[in-house]
Amino acid sequence: MMADLAEDHENQLKYLRCGHSDHLLKSINRLRKERKLCDITLKVGEKEFSAHRVILSACSDYFCAMFTGNMEESHKSVVELHGLDSDTMEFILDFVYTETIQVSVENVQALLPAACLLQLTGLFNSCLTLSFPVVTKTYFLLTRSIQYQAEK
Repeated sequence: MMADLAEDHENQLKYLRCGHSDHLLKSINRLRKERKLCDITLKVGEKEFSAHRVILSACSDYFCAMFTGNMEESHKSVVELHGLDSDTMEFILDFVYTETIQVSVENVQALLPAACLLQLTGLFNSCLTLSFPVVTKTYFLLTRSIQYQAEK
């Protein structure tokens, strides 16, 4: 990818859109899939997912609080998550590590509350902006209420 140059106030050149962040995401996702440098295992139902605490914490206030606070989970190598299914967790991890997700009528009902639970604001907002008939005003208000209660 060709880099664009911009000059800042100190007459220094900055590279913009050089593909660094895309390469970084792809490399970290590859490491996750190869289970390299992973420092946490998330257990959802009977399925286990390898991940990196720093990546999860950077994307989610839920994980940030879990791994950086004095919670019991901050010291564990395996953390069991409740309130979502393994297929949804797989979609969410792919989103966290790639910044892309395919939201459909079939999966939005599982993704929306999971995004709310895990405090993945970007995913939550993406689900809401899509005009699916299953995402009603009532459902929106309910999930916002749950999110508000979780933040207390």
